[in-house]
Formats: sequence, structure tokens, C-alpha cells
Amino acid sequence: MGSGNRSSRHEAATNIIKVFNRFSEEHIEPDKVKTKDQMLRSLLKMYAQYLKMLKEQHNRISTVDLSLLQLEAFRSIISSDKGKHVYKHIIIDEYQDTNSIQEKIFFELAKGHKNLCVVGDDDQALYRFRGATVENLVEFPKRCDVFIGVKPHRIDLVKNFRSKKKIVDTYNHFIKLVDWTNNGDPNSQFRIHDKIINPHSKDKNFSVAVTSNAGRSWNWNLLTSLRN
Repeated sequence: MGSGNRSSRHEAATNIIKVFNRFSEEHIEPDKVKTKDQMLRSLLKMYAQYLKMLKEQHNRISTVDLSLLQLEAFRSIISSDKGKHVYKHIIIDEYQDTNSIQEKIFFELAKGHKNLCVVGDDDQALYRFRGATVENLVEFPKRCDVFIGVKPHRIDLVKNFRSKKKIVDTYNHFIKLVDWTNNGDPNSQFRIHDKIINPHSKDKNFSVAVTSNAGRSWNWNLLTSLRN
């Protein structure tokens, strides 16, 4: 696993931590997984032993890592009838960067009052390498209906105030070149496919600032033209 340097115990430990974190974030119970893959079976056996060692480390207090802390939070919520009634309103920002166990926590907390608002941008999903699942945002309407019995009201924020027109147009052109369907299924998408971003700025000039050959003084003529 990793670069192939099989003699490095440090690299082996680092890689196995990533695997264990993913197992925890996906709420995988190793004794319930059925697989014929020998590598996966070995990893699950190691993960089960890791969980056992954490529990046995202290007589009264169970030790957890950061990923397992989220899992313990979820178990704590579902173990109490009051857990789903604690918060009347729940708002989650950057929802495209949430993982599976976080999604379960949010829906469980929202089951009581059913007031859940999520904000995100599927085109800014950058943290899959640490377990984030953009499908949480893309499939939120369907999952919200399944988990808490509510069909959410969608509000599109499609006006771009940050970039000039040429940048937004380039982005829209690039997005259209990619097939975002899941194996050609139009009912399953990897992004919100009917989203169209419109630029607030009508300026077609480039937003570029350069320095002079001296490398210290700004090209004030260019900066003045940009302001105008």
C-alpha cells in the first residue's frame, strides 16, 4: 500500500491509519462485513483488533481517535430518545465536504423538529481524500426524504460575484464537456447537473496584475486600468 516501499513500517502505519479512519467514517462494523477479498479480510481483522485494543486500554474509559469520536457521538445520539429533539434548527455549511458518519449525525439530530438546512457547492468538493462524500450534497433531496420524511426546498445561489465574466464562462464550458452521470444513468449524478452559474460582472477584460522588470515597483498603469 502506498509507494510500494514495503520495508517501511512508518509508511505501513501511516497508510493503515487512513484505512481505519475510512472504516470508522463509513460506520463499518468489521464482524458484519462479508467478502472473499483476502486483503480486505486481513484489513478488517486488523481493524477489529484495533477497536478491541482501544476498549481494553482503560478499565473505565474507552479510548477513541478522531474518526471514532464521530461514531461515538452518533451512538450517543441514537441511544437517547431526547437526542433528536435537542436542536430546533440545524444549519450545516460546506456540506459537500461532509462524510458518511457526519451525515448520519445530522439526520438523526433533525428527526425531531425536521428543520435542516445545508449549504454547499458540489464543484468545490476537495476533501474526498479524507473521507468527504460529495454525494451527501448531490443526493440530499432524496436522502432527506428517506431519513426524516421531508422533501427540502432548494434555493439556488447561482450569481457569481467573485470572478469576471470570462472566468465564469470558461468554467461553464469546461463543466459541460464532462459526463457527470453515474454509468450513464440520468437519475444518478455526481454533481447537481441542472445548475448554471451566471457572472455578475460583465467585464470581459483579463484580471491580471504584473510587476515591472525591476521586480519591486508595481505597473501602476495596469492597476489603474483594472480599477476602471
